[in-house]
Amino acid sequence: MKKITLQVKGMHCKSCSILIEDALEDLVVKSKVDNNKGTAIIEFDENKTNEEAIKKAIKAEGYKVE
Repeated sequence: MKKITLQVKGMHCKSCSILIEDALEDLVVKSKVDNNKGTAIIEFDENKTNEEAIKKAIKAEGYKVE
């Protein structure tokens, strides 16, 4: 398992956090998205996905990822 923290820009409310967590549900083992801090703490299996795929899923929802 790998754990990463991403900076997510463009979140304004709890609904944004939930939207991102839902988008990541099938890709990751665990995610905690905090719209107040602008972060996404993500735990995933490197054999099933990678950081770029996770970033792509977040960007597909309309957010910027660093």
